[in-house]
Amino acid sequence: MKCIVNIFLLVLLFDIVNGQEWTEPVVINPLQSQFGSAYPDFCIDNEGNIHCVWSTMHGTNFYRIYYSKSTDNGETWSNPVSVSMNSSQWMSEPHIVSDIEGKLHLTYDGNVGSYPNKTIIYKFYDGNAWSAPDTLNKGYVGAMHNRLVIDSNDRLYCFWYIDSGYGKMYYRFMDVGFIGWSDVIMPYDTAFFYKIRVGLDNSLNIIGATKSPSEIKRRFVFYKYYDTFWTKPETVSPQTNISFSDISLDLQLNTHIVWSQYSIGNGTGIDSSMYRYKNDDGWQSMEFIHSDIDDASIIVDNVENIHIIEVENVNDSDLLTEYQKSNEQWEASIIEENIGFANIRLLCKNGFIYMVYGRKDTNDDINIMFRKKEVLFTAICSTKETKQSLKIYPNPATKDITCSFTSAENEYLKSKIFNPEGNEIGYLYNGEKPAGEIKFSWDGKDSNGEPVGRGIYIIGIETETTRITKKVIIH
Repeated sequence: MKCIVNIFLLVLLFDIVNGQEWTEPVVINPLQSQFGSAYPDFCIDNEGNIHCVWSTMHGTNFYRIYYSKSTDNGETWSNPVSVSMNSSQWMSEPHIVSDIEGKLHLTYDGNVGSYPNKTIIYKFYDGNAWSAPDTLNKGYVGAMHNRLVIDSNDRLYCFWYIDSGYGKMYYRFMDVGFIGWSDVIMPYDTAFFYKIRVGLDNSLNIIGATKSPSEIKRRFVFYKYYDTFWTKPETVSPQTNISFSDISLDLQLNTHIVWSQYSIGNGTGIDSSMYRYKNDDGWQSMEFIHSDIDDASIIVDNVENIHIIEVENVNDSDLLTEYQKSNEQWEASIIEENIGFANIRLLCKNGFIYMVYGRKDTNDDINIMFRKKEVLFTAICSTKETKQSLKIYPNPATKDITCSFTSAENEYLKSKIFNPEGNEIGYLYNGEKPAGEIKFSWDGKDSNGEPVGRGIYIIGIETETTRITKKVIIH
């Protein structure tokens, strides 16, 4: 993986093991409670404003795309407005992004109920009005399942799927500020893209699926676009029934994926959620999360904690459940119980994890909901190379931990210990440090000389230019 020159990554100092509580749910579209709404998507602009879009049913094969905005971090939302402005037809699967200047870009599937006339529609919002619709799939019949992403250079990518043969993905790109979209490109002979994440290096990281003529079912596959090249697809799962999948990246651009794996339980077929990640050593072993799953989404927060949000079926009801990993075990906490949940979307920005999702109530009304969860932190900048220069061993440990820190400069250095709640409990080093490597140790005691209990602690390094952290497990 190439270093990102002159770009600093945000490293958050405090790591809360059990995390903060999710806020109470806020209904984004209360005026539409009598209608069915689905397929929410959202983005956060550089001013911190949250923009949400979704599809709402108004009749048989008649759906509109709606938009709402929050300027107070999701506490209140503007009245929904129709951005598709259609009086008939089925509009679905909207996706929205914001560019550097705050202009909004929107794509959605048009005329979903009519196969030959399906379209992929693009619009933008310049702060005053939405543009006229632009059809991106001209000449490509049956386009559907659009995907829209934007990189840090303001390049837009719009993908869509055509169910011909074993299925193909196509895309066009456009650089914001320039006129016109590129020609249509087909990156692979057969593929379907589920979710796309843009890396800090502007790579496109994709969890998708493919199926060859000799295969009965599809396989989940990892695709990547970097430095103008599409890489060879990498198989993530065995052949399986396809239900859901999601992808996220950590600060080192390691890939984290969750997906449904068809399995047999109690004599019937059920969907189980599986997790897998890829680092510099390649793809690691698959990990089972839970069985009887309807949906799941994954996000890695700014302190590299993994959050998997799932919809689990229990006794004719759904549980919206969060999984986090502690001591190599996945631990669950229930966020909400209801008749039904779907279409979970997650973002991490500005010290919060944000979530939008669809919620079905007892009278079959479906609303678009919003929640957020704070990640407590002290923010400072660090590069990947600097973060890797802090080594801790052994880890896990019972006591007597050695820390090794290497830097190229003479500088003043502080090293502190924090407990799982983010409270400082002791100093390891405080003074001038020459260039090169320095080692110091921790005996597993706090500043009062008392041994700390079992658990996860945080060792922090602070210099004039850098603050970095790493976890240490005491057992």
